Amino acid sequence: MKSVEALRRRTKARLTGFRSALGGVRRLSPGDADAWAAFITIESLNLWAEFTRDYLRCALRHDRTRSGKLLTTKFRRGTPLEAALRQIPSVLRSNPQSPLRRRNEPAWHFRKMFLKTVRLAGLSTVTQVEAAFALPVRFTEDLHIARNFFAHRNLETATQVRNLGPRYSILRVGHPCDLILGTEPGRPVVVLEDWLAEVEMVVDHMSA
Repeated sequence: MKSVEALRRRTKARLTGFRSALGGVRRLSPGDADAWAAFITIESLNLWAEFTRDYLRCALRHDRTRSGKLLTTKFRRGTPLEAALRQIPSVLRSNPQSPLRRRNEPAWHFRKMFLKTVRLAGLSTVTQVEAAFALPVRFTEDLHIARNFFAHRNLETATQVRNLGPRYSILRVGHPCDLILGTEPGRPVVVLEDWLAEVEMVVDHMSA
């Protein structure tokens, strides 16, 4: 990953692969469809978290967006991510004296935490990032709920997915996949594919 554009292309290529895999998932047996939905949901959230983390790393290197905007922060050019995060300890999950581990870093996939991190880092394109998150997307609130179900598969996480049903006008949600692989009235694709399209839209906006 050498630039914002390289990051964008890499992320979009993965998203295209996920969306292609989803094309035939509804024709699979329930067990196979569940397995594919789990894989794509978990990997998509991981991909989104990596994009936001690497976006800040691009800013620390002073990379440029597609339109030529210079990404900078309040830190000196070339500051390692760990060093920058240690100077804004309020975004860390803990503040260890030992080398910073990924589990101590901000929860990159959470909208509020990412925005807090880049604001405190003095990101030069923070207005553009805020505008990207202001787009009419739901994945920033709902994708991690679906991921938590597949990661933990318990009554609580399943109920959290079922509770999303009214938001998508999907009223019968027996199994969480009924929502994740279900379709909203008038929509040609499943909810999970809509989330992937929303991720791509935000990625494009942040990278423009």
